Amino acid sequence: MTPDRLGHLMVYCKRWHDIVEQPVTTYTLRNHKGDEDVTYEYARKTTLDDMKLCGVEVKDVIIEQEWYYCPHVYAEEYANGRYDKVEAKQGQRGTYYAGEVMSFGDMEETVEYSKDLVDRFF
Repeated sequence: MTPDRLGHLMVYCKRWHDIVEQPVTTYTLRNHKGDEDVTYEYARKTTLDDMKLCGVEVKDVIIEQEWYYCPHVYAEEYANGRYDKVEAKQGQRGTYYAGEVMSFGDMEETVEYSKDLVDRFF
């Protein structure tokens, strides 16, 4: 996930280790703060080439989708109290913020935060 690797395969998930032919999910990063986006076509080609380097033969692309995933909280936003501001809104109008939006990324922190939210409010 470094700027010099834009357009390259970032993650691929093969669900069953012992099944050769199966759907595989991939993620490719096309943008990085302060850098110009790489084109969709470049990212698609580079991802398929990277899959070959990983020893995965792609026979068919079942579905592909482009979306802006996971808006990141940059250091400036964090320093300006972004999470404190969201925490102050918890429960207002019957709305609660949980999941990755409050604890980004890894499963353990997401579950830990969500459990804490339930303990505090329910």
